Amino acid sequence: MFISLYTTRLILNSLGASDFGIFNIVGGAIAMLGFLNAAMAGATQRFMSYAEGAGEKDRQKSIFNVSVILHFLIALILGVVLLIAGYFFFNGILNIPADRMHAARMVYYFMIISTMLTVMTVPYDAVLNAHENMLYYSIVGIIESVLKLAVALVVVYTLADKLIIYGLLMACISLTVMIIMRVYCKKKYVECEFRPKTYYDKTLMKEMTGFAGWNFLSSFSGVVGQYGLGIVLNYFWGTLLNAAQGVANQLCGQLQSFSTTMLKALNPVIAKSEGEGNHSLMLRSSMAGCKFSFFLVAFLVIPFLIDTPYIMKVWLKNDCS
Repeated sequence: MFISLYTTRLILNSLGASDFGIFNIVGGAIAMLGFLNAAMAGATQRFMSYAEGAGEKDRQKSIFNVSVILHFLIALILGVVLLIAGYFFFNGILNIPADRMHAARMVYYFMIISTMLTVMTVPYDAVLNAHENMLYYSIVGIIESVLKLAVALVVVYTLADKLIIYGLLMACISLTVMIIMRVYCKKKYVECEFRPKTYYDKTLMKEMTGFAGWNFLSSFSGVVGQYGLGIVLNYFWGTLLNAAQGVANQLCGQLQSFSTTMLKALNPVIAKSEGEGNHSLMLRSSMAGCKFSFFLVAFLVIPFLIDTPYIMKVWLKNDCS
C-alpha cells in the first residue's frame, strides 16, 4: 500500500498534472482492473473452492479448463469493444491537447493489452485463492508493487516521452504477472492442466458463464460508471481534473486494500464450508467477514476524513487545501 502511494507521488511529479490526467482518462481502466479482476476471479474461485470442499478433483480440472476458455473469450470481446470505443473517444469525445494526442492513443492501446492480459490471468488467480495460498499471492502482489515503483523511477529519469514509456511499462507488468502466476500454478497444482478435449464440460460451461456473467456485469458496470465519470470531467474541464480524479481513485483503492485482501482470504473458507455441508461455519465466516471488513476500512478512512488536507500535503507535496 505504501509503495503504491509513493509510486503515485513519483508519477504525478514526473509526468506533470496534465499528462497524469491524460493517463487517467485514457488508461484509467488499468487502475480499476484490479477490482474487475478480483470480481471475476471470485466467480471461478467459488466453483474451485466448492469442488475442493466436496473432494471432487476431476471437477476441479474441468472448472479450470472451462475458466481458461471463458476468460479468453471475455478478453477477446473486451479487446474488440475497446478498439471500437477508441475510435469514438479520439474523434470528438475526449478533450486532449492536440500535441499529446499521439501519446494518448499509444497509452490507450497499451491499456487494451493490459486489460486482455489481466482477464486471462483470472483462472490462475482463482486457483491460488481457492487453495488459500495467501503467501504466494502476497509475494506476487509485492513483486507487482516493486515493479510499479521501478517503472516510476524509469519514468522520472527517461529522456523519451514519459507518458508513452509509462503506458508501455505498465502493460509489461501485466504480462510479467501473468507469466509468474501461470508458471507457478502449472507446477504446483495438478488441476492446472489445460486439456479442453478431455476436461471440457458443456453443462459446467453454461453454469459458470451464467454465474460469471452476473458477477462480471456487476463489476463492469462499476468500472464503466467510474470511467464514464472521468469522460464527463474531461469533456467539461479537461485533463487537470482527471489528474485529481486519478489521485482520488488511487487513494480510495489503497484505503480499501486491507479489507479487500482480508475478504480474499475469507472467501475460500466460505465456499469450502458450503461444499463440505458445514452451513454453520459458512454463516459464521460470512458474518465475521462483514464485521471485520467494516472495521478495517473505518480504521484507515476515519483518520483521513478528520485531516485530509494535511495528509494530502505530506503525500503529494502540494497545497491541496
